[in-house]
Amino acid sequence: VEVRRAGGAVIELDVSAGLRARGSAEVLTQVVTNLLVNCARHAPGSPVHISAAEADGHVVVQVRDHGPGI
Repeated sequence: VEVRRAGGAVIELDVSAGLRARGSAEVLTQVVTNLLVNCARHAPGSPVHISAAEADGHVVVQVRDHGPGI
């Protein structure tokens, strides 16, 4: 997120305080990076909203932009 912001992307980050997940930080980083690249490719200049929260014992990550959709 910080790398994309440094490049001029407008990204709102909304993560529940104290949220923790098990798994590979590298894999999560790659997944979020891929989603942000898709946002930049298909909705250039569009603000992006990323949220993460716990739901039923899982961490749910949502990435939204204001592009045309697929």
